[in-house]
Amino acid sequence: MDVLGLVRQDHRRLEALLERCERTDHDDAEERTVLLAQLDAALRHHIDEEEALLYPAFPLPDRDPLARGTEQHRLITTLADEVAPLLAALGAAPRSGPAGGRGPEGVPR
Repeated sequence: MDVLGLVRQDHRRLEALLERCERTDHDDAEERTVLLAQLDAALRHHIDEEEALLYPAFPLPDRDPLARGTEQHRLITTLADEVAPLLAALGAAPRSGPAGGRGPEGVPR
């Protein structure tokens, strides 16, 4: 599979995890917390990998699409950092700050 195929596959995994979070019974706080922590770890890992591996592989004269993607990643990371204290209060172990090369621990593949 090529790099773009791997990125698309990872996007599908993230979407599936988000859908699982959305389908979780609102009364099941424990499961929801675990899924949100997994989503947090998976998103941070995805952002690190995409920016480190994919973006440099496609040097473009017009870097606007890459700049837009990087900005979207920064927004996701900022939101995840804001949600991290809520996850901690619920007993989850959120991954605050940049993933720093960590893998998506506990994320089903």
